Amino acid sequence: MTYKEIMNISDIQEKENKLIEFYINEVEINDWLTPVPEKQCIYFKDRIEYKTNGQFHRLTGPAIEYVNGSKGIFYIFGELLEEKDWKKKSTLLLREKKLKRTLNQ
Repeated sequence: MTYKEIMNISDIQEKENKLIEFYINEVEINDWLTPVPEKQCIYFKDRIEYKTNGQFHRLTGPAIEYVNGSKGIFYIFGELLEEKDWKKKSTLLLREKKLKRTLNQ
């Protein structure tokens, strides 16, 4: 069943079930978490992607992690970085966040 066909289903529960099947089988997404709409953690069969406001972003590890153990891909606010550059920039940003939290307490 195509996405367009699924969107034409009138029964909400059936539509939701078909969408879940579509994402798992066709798009190969196993699960996604959106506790905050701006932040996403999307689980594919072969990788996990971390996004903020629609851009790849992660300060505590690669924004794209492969489940087979391959080296991940590092992004900060959508900018692709080499791991060594990512480490420098993420360390500075994490320190800045910690300092702001400390000052606000």
